[in-house]
Amino acid sequence: MSGTGAPASARAGWRGTETILLYVMYLIGSWGINGIGAVLLPLQTELDVARADVALYPTLYSSGLVAVGLAGGSLVRRIGSHRSLVLAMVLTLVGIGLMAVPSQVVIGLGAFVFGVGGAFVTLVMPVRAGALHGARAGRVMTEANGVGSAGAIVAPLVVAAALALSLGWRVGYVVPIAVGAAAVLVALARPSSHSPTPREALPADAEARLPLRALLGRWADIPLCVGAEFSLVFWAAAAWSEWHALSASGAAISVAVFLSGLALGRFAGSPLMDRHPPRHIVLAGAGVALVGFALFWSLPVVWGSAAGLFIAGMGIALLFPASLTRLIRIDPSDRERASQLSVLGLGAAVALAPLVLAVVADWVGIRWAYLMVPAFLVVLVAKNLRPGRGDHEPA
Repeated sequence: MSGTGAPASARAGWRGTETILLYVMYLIGSWGINGIGAVLLPLQTELDVARADVALYPTLYSSGLVAVGLAGGSLVRRIGSHRSLVLAMVLTLVGIGLMAVPSQVVIGLGAFVFGVGGAFVTLVMPVRAGALHGARAGRVMTEANGVGSAGAIVAPLVVAAALALSLGWRVGYVVPIAVGAAAVLVALARPSSHSPTPREALPADAEARLPLRALLGRWADIPLCVGAEFSLVFWAAAAWSEWHALSASGAAISVAVFLSGLALGRFAGSPLMDRHPPRHIVLAGAGVALVGFALFWSLPVVWGSAAGLFIAGMGIALLFPASLTRLIRIDPSDRERASQLSVLGLGAAVALAPLVLAVVADWVGIRWAYLMVPAFLVVLVAKNLRPGRGDHEPA
């Protein structure tokens, strides 16, 4: 949009072309992190290495998120959000290209570079959403997460189809990401996709910003909700295999069930972000997720456990976007810092929470280790029972 004219998002419907591009970029990142699980087994066979050697790739991807969470904010401030998104797509193309090379070291480097590219999208998303949509930014971020959840469901299916047709995992994983990133780069080259927006200006007085310690309590909600989500994404299949004596293919359905609840919750629940305070959404979502988890964990029949997973997914669906919205509301003049902190929390939670669950499961069994998930949710509820700074203010 132009600095004097109506916003592009208003001229082309309230979302607008740039918002749709942000959704596509979010989809590419989600395809990457969720599809990588489907390529680990064929990669292990292709490279003839141990399982632990290929299991490092998701951690390297998540390390890219942590790196950008620590240092990416200053770069975004220097080059601007549009150039940051261009950089993100270039890194995505480089990273996914490296992952296509049949070398264990090169694939690991590619996973890290790919993760850095996805992290820049996650970092810029709240800034651009706020600049384009103001109080509706929470809904935009929820819809973006919904698109990502849909990609999380589809990516492993496309990889599986490519393998079944003897096309190789690269056709199902590398090719869609490369084509998508290239298409976004072409779209970003259009002048209308990067016109300045007055509301994107940085705070005039850096010393007027809230001290970092004032944000940390609210920031802690991010790793709590993300840790609960990815503990279920990465280990639900292992739980089903042990609890219900299912084959690997049968147990893998659990992930699709959870992700389906997640996607439905985000698409159906996104209008709630316009109508209810995010703190209420966090409390209600955590409560629903606790009920769903109790069914998943305790019911001895697969269909009952599946229903619990689906309900848990619907409850967890809005926790991250609502928590991010609340973090931004503490200091809405500095969305960049809040977004950078959220990327750091996201990357750390994805890298650490499932790993800790696995370590604990080796000690006490996966059933008792899985009680980490309701512990995350209970702490989240306890932290947010009372309203805090920004809970009564518009975004």
